[in-house]
Amino acid sequence: MKQVHPYLLFFLCLFTWHVKAQEPVYRVLDYKSGLPSNTIYNILQDEHGYIWISHDKGLSRYNGQRVKNYASQMLQSRGISNLNEDKFGKIWCQNFSGEIFYTTENGLIKDSLSLSKGNIIPFQIYEGTKLVSIRDNHIHVQDIVSGSVSQLKSGNHVFTPSNILVKGNKIYAMVDNGESIVRFSSLKQDVIWKLPTTVKPFTFESNDKNLYLIPKNASEKAGVLDEKTGNLTLKDLGFTGVVQNVKIIGTEIWISSTEGAYKYDLNLNPLHNGLPYFPKCNISKIIQDKEGMLWISTLNMGVLVVPDFSVERINIGSNNITTTTYFSAINKIILGTSENTVLELDPMLKTTRLLKQLGTRNEVLHVYNDVANDRIWIASDKMYSLKGGVNSIEYAMTVPMKDITFIGNEYYALATPEGIVLIRTIADLKDQSMAMMLTGKPISWINNRQLLPGSEGRAKAVLWDAVNNTLYGANYKGLFSWTKGGKQTKITYRNESIFASDLLLKGSKVFVGTYSGKLYILEDGKIIKVIDNFKGLTGLSITKLRQFGDDIWILFENSLVRYNIYTEKYTIYSATDGLPNAEIKDVSVADGVIYLATREGLVTFNERKKTIGQQPTLLIEDFAVNHIAKPNIGELISLGTNENNLEVTLAVLSYRNNDDFKILYRINDKDWMPLSTGRVLHLVGLAPGSYQVHFKAISSDGSEVPATKVLKFRIAAPVYARWWFILLILLFISALVFYFMRFRIYELKKEAEFKSARERLERELQISTLASIKSQMNPHFVFNALNTVQSFIFTNDRDNATDYLSKFSELTRMILDMSNKEKITLSEEIKGLTLYLDLEKRRFEDTIEYNIIVNENINPDMVQIPSMLIQPYVENAIKHGLLHKRGDRKLRIEFLREENAVIAFIDDNGIGRKKSQELKAMKPSSHKSFASEANSKRLQLLNQGRKNTIDIEYLDKIDSYGNSLGTMVVLAIPLSF
Repeated sequence: MKQVHPYLLFFLCLFTWHVKAQEPVYRVLDYKSGLPSNTIYNILQDEHGYIWISHDKGLSRYNGQRVKNYASQMLQSRGISNLNEDKFGKIWCQNFSGEIFYTTENGLIKDSLSLSKGNIIPFQIYEGTKLVSIRDNHIHVQDIVSGSVSQLKSGNHVFTPSNILVKGNKIYAMVDNGESIVRFSSLKQDVIWKLPTTVKPFTFESNDKNLYLIPKNASEKAGVLDEKTGNLTLKDLGFTGVVQNVKIIGTEIWISSTEGAYKYDLNLNPLHNGLPYFPKCNISKIIQDKEGMLWISTLNMGVLVVPDFSVERINIGSNNITTTTYFSAINKIILGTSENTVLELDPMLKTTRLLKQLGTRNEVLHVYNDVANDRIWIASDKMYSLKGGVNSIEYAMTVPMKDITFIGNEYYALATPEGIVLIRTIADLKDQSMAMMLTGKPISWINNRQLLPGSEGRAKAVLWDAVNNTLYGANYKGLFSWTKGGKQTKITYRNESIFASDLLLKGSKVFVGTYSGKLYILEDGKIIKVIDNFKGLTGLSITKLRQFGDDIWILFENSLVRYNIYTEKYTIYSATDGLPNAEIKDVSVADGVIYLATREGLVTFNERKKTIGQQPTLLIEDFAVNHIAKPNIGELISLGTNENNLEVTLAVLSYRNNDDFKILYRINDKDWMPLSTGRVLHLVGLAPGSYQVHFKAISSDGSEVPATKVLKFRIAAPVYARWWFILLILLFISALVFYFMRFRIYELKKEAEFKSARERLERELQISTLASIKSQMNPHFVFNALNTVQSFIFTNDRDNATDYLSKFSELTRMILDMSNKEKITLSEEIKGLTLYLDLEKRRFEDTIEYNIIVNENINPDMVQIPSMLIQPYVENAIKHGLLHKRGDRKLRIEFLREENAVIAFIDDNGIGRKKSQELKAMKPSSHKSFASEANSKRLQLLNQGRKNTIDIEYLDKIDSYGNSLGTMVVLAIPLSF
């Protein structure tokens, strides 16, 4: 016989609370989520996967993220109900005034053939192309393509204006005020069933075997009609209230009522113990979407979305459960709450008990079942120890415990903000046995605990391996182990620290959950396996590890992983599988049922529950060009030249986990690019051409979902860029170029001939002019020289006459040679000037002193200048400046180089130009001084047509009293002349 825990007796004495209610985990789509109203009349999922919701303010479409509202200007009443879809994807609906509408891209269009009678007209869509309705006591069949209308008749029977049912090619309707049901097959009457007076159907449903007749008042009899035999079985629905709708989903019948949702089998026997789901909700309709989720429309709470009815939330009086631990010895679940209370749940009886109210309001962080010592440790505002009777607190130490493990001999190791500490339940501050075993040396007792050296700092997890006498501890520095004999080891992986969030021992293996989401498996202190990525949970942290049987349950913040230690296969449970979108704090397993402690209460599901594979759809939802919506996206969209700014809105229709998809696109088979703005692709300033835009969505587990359509469009080139226009322009330009070139060649030829003749004439003119100038210059100098010789002869000075004639003859030869040259070297010019000045000096009886200076930065043998260019200015200096001066006569000629020019200075101390002009005016002469005039003309001809010209400047030198000190002539001769 198993030992009964002492505190079990206390459990039996505690007051028992029955669990108030169990309801499936659901999500709410309501006014806060974007719906215009919480009063929902009808709900439908179309072929694409969109959810259509009709309410008291119109019609809305939901894609899992956004709500798009539809309206019409002609609505007599805003409320919309009775949703149907035709084969073209249009949604048909009606308001409570009987007006029938269908959807377009952006609104509702009133059907002109369906005249309003001021009240609801029952209708449904038949085979996708016909609108079947009951009006004027007949069934009207309206072809929505051609607009033609026909009638279905049932002999002399009068159709009752109530609900109508279309199932495949069958139509069901009531006649004679509900006394009979008539069935049409392929628009022809098939059979009619007479009903007993006890059955008053309000609505009906069929599964091709049975026709279910459901009354308006749930307290009245319902019927199950065998369509093959015509046998009718009467049934009690088992509740009171008003029936709104009936729907067959799989092998279950769901009845929507003012008292909630009731579930039955196909024989109309109640399920779920005859209890309603959502008893506080006035439910109008229930549908199942393509992913198996149930959508429940209500008249007071919006839309309830139930991913899986097997995932339930248990109401235990607290909605914030922080920890859960299964006590197998007593088959109870111990729960901690955010109100610092500890509760017990009986998984069989579905009852809860209050075990303990601990101190002030605080969160219960951890409940540790120390089975060996018949003790419970609870971490909250303090560390509590409960032993025997749970109403009695054994210890209450102010230690912020994160984790605890029993070592033996009343020793425990705790993970605390201080580090890894040892405590002893039996106080003995002299006991150093555990310290010596783990560290090899004694450790001081401080506040009744010992801090392990090397573990200082915030610790998160601790674990004792009794078989190997090894203590594992995790703190902010990494993962460590202390083994018997005092050996401390830091456990690393590839030389990197391991930051553990929880530790678990199973057999000889230690499982390490980490903040990075990796799972490490250790054996004998060594890492033998690393799972670095659970598909779909990348980047999430592991918060808890729990072991039940052969499975390790790995808890993430809002997901759960079941890992089999032998097969090494794992299964992920998340919001996709019906788990709440809330933080999961803890997990426990009892008798094959998973219990999740969440911020939204205690959630349970069976461990054999299968995960539901997603079947998402990626759609092009809206397409706009230059901010104008384009309806009816075709296979190839032709756009104008300026229609080059596009917006493409996409939708991933996967309501189980819509937010976990990333959308990528690529243009013309280029690289895939992620959308930068949510689910809207902006293409701005596109160039003309053809485009193909592919889309795909990638879920969190890496699976790809291709789009249902490739967006193809072509942007027309501008007129000036089209081939025929370009060809015409090229031909036109070619013709212009051809005629222009012919004309230009003719002009250039004429111009070249004219220019050649003109240049030839100008050149001849220049040569003749220069020759003329030189011919005039030479006789002039000869005349002066002969006068000097004559004076020597008159004075009978034969030696000077001979010497003078010798130099004169040499100078004459040089002049004759230079007259035939356009350019001479500067050294030749200087030699000629020296001969000339020597002759002039003799003529002036040695009263003239001259000096020729060549600056060191110029090489006279390498520089060329126009011939006989300097001499005329030297002659003018002597004749007009020095001739009339008495006494000291000086002449200085200097050559230097500045940048790209030779600068020549002719400086005299004569009477100056002004005085010379005055003397000339006083003594008119028939002799024409022509050196200056000739040189001026010569300079003009030399500079003609040249970019670099010879420049001349005359400087009159005067003293401070205005008296003339002579004249300086500056010549700038370009080196490239």
